Amino acid sequence: MIPISCSKFMSGYIDSIKTGSIRNLSYMINSISNLRNHISNASYYIDNLNSIKERISDSTTLVVKPTDFEMIDDGARVFFSKDLTKKIFRRHEVLSNKLESLWNIFQELYDKDPDLVVYCVTNLIEKTIPKKLTLDEKDDFMNNRLSKFLQSCNDVNALTDSIFKQAGKDLHEGKFDIMSICGILLSFCANSQTHLYFVEENIKKAIALLGKNYKIQDIFSIEASVMQNTETVSDIRAIRNAVSHASFGIKEHGENNEYVVDFQGGLSGFAFDRKYTGKQLLEIYSAYDNLRNFQELLIRIALLKATLKIFFVMTQ
Repeated sequence: MIPISCSKFMSGYIDSIKTGSIRNLSYMINSISNLRNHISNASYYIDNLNSIKERISDSTTLVVKPTDFEMIDDGARVFFSKDLTKKIFRRHEVLSNKLESLWNIFQELYDKDPDLVVYCVTNLIEKTIPKKLTLDEKDDFMNNRLSKFLQSCNDVNALTDSIFKQAGKDLHEGKFDIMSICGILLSFCANSQTHLYFVEENIKKAIALLGKNYKIQDIFSIEASVMQNTETVSDIRAIRNAVSHASFGIKEHGENNEYVVDFQGGLSGFAFDRKYTGKQLLEIYSAYDNLRNFQELLIRIALLKATLKIFFVMTQ
């Protein structure tokens, strides 16, 4: 049972919702702008999203029109269109289907009740709210925790982006060695407590509310999910688990003495036995890096759409 319906918060809550909506609108606008060379209607989306931002920023005109939601839906679909993801993911075009599946889960939740979308995206934070707080105190607590979580995500993304860029440079310059490989392995671990945990837990909550059996671990895998004891995990989490438990080896192999990372499946009940060259591991992480960014983007768009529907819809 949902403890507090988002639409029943005290009126002061509207200020934080407005701030969050503007932040997510800006995030969507910036994402489209960064990819505008690959998006034919980029200017159309940017202009209309800026229009929404101006309207909800005005304290006297809290209005969003039905056509705005249609435009947001179209904009979201751009990010998992095969034309776009084929250029970005290269050999991982199939990831567009994974992104579409993620969006469809939130869309189905939205159609059932927009409050449920907001609840799913914030449920991890709500679990940590101390008891006996007033509504205003809960509001402040959630805002503070959300701000800290977003900052933590930004810090992790900045760290892993720098590692990824340096590893790519090392590969291009023919200096991709064991230290470059260790940097990539560290990046898989660094994301586990921000993106992986946050996204997977939210999707598990969404699926429970929908009462459906989606194969979510396949949605979060680059290649295929893996069995660990009786649990199915994504291959990304399998790499993270193997690295954090030192269940892998790095060896030189072949005539060129290329380094190979060998995940030997040494963890108890862990059916993960794969080998990657340094270049292949970098390609896997590159695909995950893009998938992660697009997953976070779609979640923010889903939250944006739900909060606009709850708080800013134009009434006749």
